[in-house]
Amino acid sequence: MPVFTIKYKTHKMGSEKIDTVYWKYELITSHTCRRSFCTNQYLAEVPTVFLMKISGHRTERAFLRYTRIDEEMAAKKMMEVWDKMKESTIENFNLHH
Repeated sequence: MPVFTIKYKTHKMGSEKIDTVYWKYELITSHTCRRSFCTNQYLAEVPTVFLMKISGHRTERAFLRYTRIDEEMAAKKMMEVWDKMKESTIENFNLHH
């Protein structure tokens, strides 16, 4: 999606609903960057304990809820882990035989 995508936000003022149109870049905040950093570093396999120190999360449960990892990302990461395990197993087998 291009950075200049239009986003709509709806909020209420009293009983009236108000739709506001924003450029996507107008909605990016330091919190957006913080959450993206945590998610990206977690996916890059930086240990959770280090990321929690940086982000200020006290529990791993809170940290994991904070990251934005959907089912597709989780499945892709699992495949990467399994591929590494498979390669490691093959290398160990070849070293011993």
